[in-house]
Amino acid sequence: MQELEAHYMDCSLATEARQSLSENELPPGTEPMLQHVRQGTLREIVQGEQRTPSSDEVVSWVRNCYRENPLVGDIARAMFVINEDLVVADTELPIPDEVRLDLQRLTKLKLDRDFFVSSTFEGQPCGVLFRGSEMEEGGVLFEITVFGREGLAGEVWHLNLQLSSTRPEPFISVCTAEGWIHFERESALQEARIMFLLQCLYQYKKYLYPVLPVKSIVDARSDRPRDNPYLVKLITKAYCGQVACTRVRVDLALMHPRDIDYALRTPDEEISRFIAHARTTDILLYEEDGVLVMDDDYLVYMACRTLGLTRVNAVIVGAFDQPFVEVLEVGGRELIPPVGVTRQQYRSRRGSVDKQHLLQRKVSALRPKLSQSARFERNFIELCHLLGRVGTRERDLHNFLKRHTQVLDSHVAAVHSEVRIGKYRADLVLKYHQSDKRVVLVELEPHSAQIFTKRNSLRHKVIHAVQQVQDWIREIHNNASNLPKWLEGNYTAEGMVVIGRSKDLTQEQKDTLMIHNAKSDIKILTYDDLLERFQRLIEVLDKQRDTACE
Repeated sequence: MQELEAHYMDCSLATEARQSLSENELPPGTEPMLQHVRQGTLREIVQGEQRTPSSDEVVSWVRNCYRENPLVGDIARAMFVINEDLVVADTELPIPDEVRLDLQRLTKLKLDRDFFVSSTFEGQPCGVLFRGSEMEEGGVLFEITVFGREGLAGEVWHLNLQLSSTRPEPFISVCTAEGWIHFERESALQEARIMFLLQCLYQYKKYLYPVLPVKSIVDARSDRPRDNPYLVKLITKAYCGQVACTRVRVDLALMHPRDIDYALRTPDEEISRFIAHARTTDILLYEEDGVLVMDDDYLVYMACRTLGLTRVNAVIVGAFDQPFVEVLEVGGRELIPPVGVTRQQYRSRRGSVDKQHLLQRKVSALRPKLSQSARFERNFIELCHLLGRVGTRERDLHNFLKRHTQVLDSHVAAVHSEVRIGKYRADLVLKYHQSDKRVVLVELEPHSAQIFTKRNSLRHKVIHAVQQVQDWIREIHNNASNLPKWLEGNYTAEGMVVIGRSKDLTQEQKDTLMIHNAKSDIKILTYDDLLERFQRLIEVLDKQRDTACE
C-alpha cells in the first residue's frame, strides 16, 4: 500500500502542523477528530505499548483488516489516506430545512471519494468519515462511519445513505449486530442523529462548492479555447427550458475536441491533479454535423484519456442522433455539470506538430505508473472483497484466480482453465517452466463451504474434491488419449483443493490440515491461505522497492 505508507509517514507531522496553525481559529467546543481517531487506532495497532508503530506495522495491520472484514479494511485505509479534516461547530451546521430542500443536488455534484468532518452531537465530539461511490442504476451511495476519540478501537456506528431518483428507497441502512436496519426517507429525516450526519455531509458540500457572487468570478486566463457562440446559445436555451439535456454513457472515442490546439496546451500539472476526479465528472457535449463535440471540459476529457478510459458519463445539450450512446437520464439545466472555479492559472509552453499524435503522447506520459506491488495490492483488496461477500459465486473466484495466478503461486509460467483430462475436466492447471516438467491441478470449491464436521473429520465434500484431483492425476500418468498437446509428456502432477475460510477453523482443525498437507501431494488450502501467501509476496516486493530507493 504505497499510497497508505506515504500518507502515514507524514500524516502525523502534517496534522500537527495544520492544527498548530489553525487551533485558535477552531470554533469553541470543537475538536479535530481525525487526529484523535488516528491516535486511537495507532494505540490499537501496538496493543497499548508506549510507542508509535512503524509504517510497515500500519500497512500490515490494514491488510489484516481487509482479510478479516473488507469493509473495516476500507475504513482503516481511508483514515490514514485522508489529509483534510473539516471542523465545524454544531451551531454552524446548515439548518435541517436547508438540507431537506437541497439534498438531491448531492447526486449531481462531484464530492471527494473519501472525506472527513468533525463536529459535535448532543455535546459529544464526533468524527464522521464519508466514502462516496456512484450506483450502477444511477445516483450516489455514501458509506458513513461515525467515530469517537478511540477510532476503530472504540464504539463505531456505520450506515449507508442512498441518494437515487431511480431507486430512492431504502434511504438509510444502518449496520447493527443483528444485521442491516432500513429506513425510508421520511422516517429517517425525523431521526436527530441521521439529520446530524446529513448536515455534516451538506456542510462539506458547501465547503467544496461555496456560493460566490457572480461579479467575483473572473476568467483571467490568457490562454483559452476559441470562442463558441453556438455552444453559449445552446446552454442559454437549456437554462431557459427551450432544449433538453440528456445524461449518457458514451465511448470516449466518439468525442471530438473542437479546439485540439487548446487540448494540447492543457498544463500537465492540472491534468495530473484532476485525474482523481475524472471518473466521476460528466463531460458536456453537443452534436454538430452528426459528431459529438466537446468544447467546455478539456481538463476532464484529457484526464479521462490519460487514464485510458473507454466509456465515460457525459451530458449532451440539445437534440442528437447517436445510436451508440446509452441514455441514463433526460432532463433540463439541472443535468449540466457545475462550473469549475480555481484561484490559480497555469501556462504551458508546449508547441504542436502532429496534433493527434501529440495528444495521445501527452496523455500516455501522464498516465499513472503503478508498481508491481501496487498492482498486487489492488488485486489483494479485490480478492478480500470477493471473499467478504456472501453472494460471491464459485465462478467469480475462478475467473479472478485465472486472471491473477500469482495468488496461487508467483512462480507459475502459465495457467489453463477448464482443462479436459481424460473423462474429467480440471478447474485450473498451473504449468511451470518446461525444465520443471511439473503441473499443479486445482479444484476450486466455494469459500463459504465448511471443511470439518462437528467431530473434526473432513466433510464428504472435501474428501470428494481430493478424490477428483487424484482421478485427474491418474489420467495424466496413464497418458489419457484426449490430453491437450501442452500436457503430453512426462509431467509430475500435483494437486490443490481450495475451499472455505481459515477463520472458521479451530486450532486443532488447522493442525489437522497442516499434517495432511505435509503427507500428501494434494494440498487442502483455504482462501485465507491464499491471502496469506499473496500478502507475503507483496511484503517482499515492498522491501525490494524500499531497498532500491535507498
